[in-house]
Amino acid sequence: MAPSGDTVELQNLKNGAYMLLNSVTVLLCVATTKLVFMPPYNFSYVHTLVSFHFFWTWACGQVCQRMGLFDSHLIPTRSYLKLACSQVGAVCLINLSLMHNSMGMYQVLKFGNIALICLIEFVWLGISYQPATLISLAGVLGGIYITVVTELEFSLLGFLCGLLGAMCAAIHQVLTKHYQSIHSVSAMQLLHPQAAYSFLVAALFALVLDPLNQLMAHDYTPQCLLLIVLSGTFAFLLNLTCYLVIGRTSPVTFGVAGCLKTVGTVLFGILVLHQQCTVKNAVGILLATGSSLWYAQLKLQDQKRSSLTIKPGDLPHSFNLSDDEEKAGS
Repeated sequence: MAPSGDTVELQNLKNGAYMLLNSVTVLLCVATTKLVFMPPYNFSYVHTLVSFHFFWTWACGQVCQRMGLFDSHLIPTRSYLKLACSQVGAVCLINLSLMHNSMGMYQVLKFGNIALICLIEFVWLGISYQPATLISLAGVLGGIYITVVTELEFSLLGFLCGLLGAMCAAIHQVLTKHYQSIHSVSAMQLLHPQAAYSFLVAALFALVLDPLNQLMAHDYTPQCLLLIVLSGTFAFLLNLTCYLVIGRTSPVTFGVAGCLKTVGTVLFGILVLHQQCTVKNAVGILLATGSSLWYAQLKLQDQKRSSLTIKPGDLPHSFNLSDDEEKAGS
């Protein structure tokens, strides 16, 4: 949650900085992870690496806590389990979606996360959006699909994995915002203990899906270990910036920022790498960018209506949380 003492301009400046840091850490995490998978390291144990990322996120949080950067503020165990299961489920199912779907179908299901967030927030939390906001979000999604989707080949298994993965990701992001609000915890206070639960859940997947004998016999050179630790460090920063952006803004805004990152990647390829820009690309980029700016303008208007600011205690209780969850945090 954004500090109440910050002005709207300062809050937006910080939010932009966190979004930029999130974009950078995404690229660094993906790059180091891909390097570990490639020769000469050939560390192809995806689920083990994911579980290590969660462990390293917890370990980095432990160091930050010992340094006095934040105080511990625990919430009920069932809340951490909901976050962990939805997060690990999203990672595993989205990986399966990428394996069994074409890149176009993978992108459709991935960015459909925004629509699922709106649906989940409405059904569980009673949060609704103005028609103008929904139209702007439809423009963002339409622009992204026009820009990046070229074909839609998929299997039934791939479609189900992609849909369930997007749903798990949406649930995790909604829970992240909801728990930060009702329990008045910071991003780091929520992420640190939850990462331990995510590690345990991910480790169960790794034990089942990764061959233990090959994992133990792998050639762990110093360079390979360094890349694994670096990928874990970038994963920690990635998770932290995700929690910061979602907590300070909303899951939907985080999704729109993700769409803009994709637009930026396409523009980088066109302007710097001199890739071909088709009419389809140009229309999609203009539609996605224009709709994102419209969405941002609507959000700024909402920020200036201080009388409509929702306090944590004013949030709806239709999420089916028990009384002990609502009062936890002490």
